Amino acid sequence: MRLGAGAQSDLTNLAKNEVTLRQYNNMDFQNALLREISRPTYIRMSDRDKALTLRRIEDAYYERAFQILLQMPEYGNLATAYQDRQRLQEQGVR
Repeated sequence: MRLGAGAQSDLTNLAKNEVTLRQYNNMDFQNALLREISRPTYIRMSDRDKALTLRRIEDAYYERAFQILLQMPEYGNLATAYQDRQRLQEQGVR
C-alpha cells in the first residue's frame, strides 16, 4: 500500500523515534539497534546475516508504527482503505 509523503513522514517518525517494543526490552528503534550491533554474536555474523538482522528489527518497528498510524484520526481514510484491502485479500481477491 503506497502512502503519501505526509503519511510516510509520520510513519518513519513513529517507527524510529516513538515506538518501543516489548520484544526489544521496551527500547526505541535506535537503542534496539545499538544493543544488537554490540552483541558478540552480531559481530561474528556474515554481512548478509547482519543486514537481515537489522532489517528484521526495522520491520518490527515499522509494523507497530503502521498499526499506530492507522489509529490516528487524521488517517481514518487510510485505515478504511487498509481494512478493505485486508478483507479482499482474505476473500482471495488481489
